[in-house]
Amino acid sequence: MIPPRAFGYEGGTTELFSKRTDPTFDPIAAATIAADLAVSGLLEPHRAARLIEFHSRNNTYPDFKEVVDALIGLTWKGAAEKNAYQAEMLVLFRA
Repeated sequence: MIPPRAFGYEGGTTELFSKRTDPTFDPIAAATIAADLAVSGLLEPHRAARLIEFHSRNNTYPDFKEVVDALIGLTWKGAAEKNAYQAEMLVLFRA
């Protein structure tokens, strides 16, 4: 779903992240980058402070602990994947 850059445009058709399967697309590296972006955004300190602040004013908003518990529940404590490819993605995400 992520097409490479057009040939001749800033370095050819290489991805913008390091890969282990050169010259082909590395889906594991892409998943690692995507997971890092998502988790880093959720755990960003200013966002965490806002979650705590908003929750202290109104209990209907999630607390930071709820967000962390949900993240851990869906990743570390989540159900095992059915195929080897999905399992590998989760191993990298959990590392």
